[in-house]
Amino acid sequence: MKSFYCTLIIFIFYFFSFAQDFSKLDSLLLSYKRLEIESLEKQISSIENLKLKQLFQYEIAFQKTGEIVDTNSLNLDIVDEREKRIGQYLLTILNSRIDDKKSATQISQLLKLLREAEIVSDTIYINLVIQSINEKLLNNSKNLSRYLNYINVAEDYAQDSVDVFYTNLHKIFYVELQNDENPSGMLPDEIKEIDSLFKQVRNNAISPYFIAYAQSMESVFESFVKQDQVRALQLNDSARINYGKRPHYYSRYGIQSVNFNSAILLFKLSKFEKAIKLFQHAINNEHNLIYKMEGYDWLHKCYDSIGDYGNAYSAFKRMGEVKDSLNLLKHASEIEAIESKYDFKEKEKELAALALNNQKLVNKQNVLVPILMGVIILASLVFFLYRKYRSKSEQLEGEQSETLKKLDEIKSIVVKNHIVLKDKRKVYVADLMFIKSEDHYLNLFLADGNNYFVRGKLKDIKEELPPNFIQCHRSYIVNRNFVKQQMATILLLLNGERVPVSRSFKDNF
Repeated sequence: MKSFYCTLIIFIFYFFSFAQDFSKLDSLLLSYKRLEIESLEKQISSIENLKLKQLFQYEIAFQKTGEIVDTNSLNLDIVDEREKRIGQYLLTILNSRIDDKKSATQISQLLKLLREAEIVSDTIYINLVIQSINEKLLNNSKNLSRYLNYINVAEDYAQDSVDVFYTNLHKIFYVELQNDENPSGMLPDEIKEIDSLFKQVRNNAISPYFIAYAQSMESVFESFVKQDQVRALQLNDSARINYGKRPHYYSRYGIQSVNFNSAILLFKLSKFEKAIKLFQHAINNEHNLIYKMEGYDWLHKCYDSIGDYGNAYSAFKRMGEVKDSLNLLKHASEIEAIESKYDFKEKEKELAALALNNQKLVNKQNVLVPILMGVIILASLVFFLYRKYRSKSEQLEGEQSETLKKLDEIKSIVVKNHIVLKDKRKVYVADLMFIKSEDHYLNLFLADGNNYFVRGKLKDIKEELPPNFIQCHRSYIVNRNFVKQQMATILLLLNGERVPVSRSFKDNF
């Protein structure tokens, strides 16, 4: 009888010891699942197995700083079966951050861990594993039926708010993936379903980080599906504030992602200057080369939209440099995606030409603006004198009137620096020597030896030209700045060209 009681006492002692350890591990897993890093950091001191403790320390370091440790060679000499399963899970997650291209292997490892956990009904652990499986399937698998199957498994095992939060998010992602080719063509019932799912996600967001994550995902939905860019920006602004309440790696990365998405939304709303600032900030703080490449792509589009072709060319060139620095095997799909959008050589050549023309225009403006300012100041001075001395001298009034007339002519020459032809080509008047009418067409001869042939009438184009363009013949208009010598019936130009002068237009010179 004594022997029986002793055995019973020993059994009870071991049972409660086991239950206590089980509770400690449960508490650890819950803190880990909820991203309660400070709580997790305090609790790992109770882990006796040094290898498991080390794995949790690596995970905490990543959560806090983004530091990735190579654990491929780590040997898990753990005896306890549950601790070993948790260690294998952590090891799989840590290794996946080193090489996310081995997704098929990682999914197989996680499925094996899921089957083992299901045998012993380790529900808290199962929820961790199944959400990791769904994340891998979302990012790497094109098998939507398989993805849906494990979303349903996650729903069956869901126990708390975090489980419901992630499961509903994956349901949203599944519906969106079904409409991946045409998100704006989503059916009204599907949109209504997603709105309802987002409500569930928001209701189960247990901390500012989860709220921010939900808001950033909903912002993408509002932008791409509902096409409501303003609402999407508002959600991003709220997400940025909530991410800022948790100063850890996922939050910092979340803020970068929100800023990048907000920059795209600003671009779509034609707020290019604001978008440029956000893209520049995102590029400067981004280490992922894929995102850097996309950032430069959007940046070149912004500059191109505001006509800043110099910076557009620089951003496009930097995008090409980042693309060329990517590992061809590791990032083949991303490289193929960006290369399919552009003929890089042709696009660079086009932007370089635009940048050069833009710089020429800027240089001309740098010369012309001071002249124009001088003209305006002089006009103001002359007008002042005109008002002051009008009563004293009729002669001064006439001279002032003539001065103002000439100033207007100068002003029109300064402002009118180019004309746009009917075929949308731009011709700078400073380079235009003369125009010849040929039937219903005009032949424009430029100083660089080129000429443009375009449909039009001489009288129409004459109205667009500044005063230094004189009609010398019923079929010719000449730029007086290029006239070297005037003869009775011929104008000799600086480049040797001869332009006829008819009697009826001789008095124009």
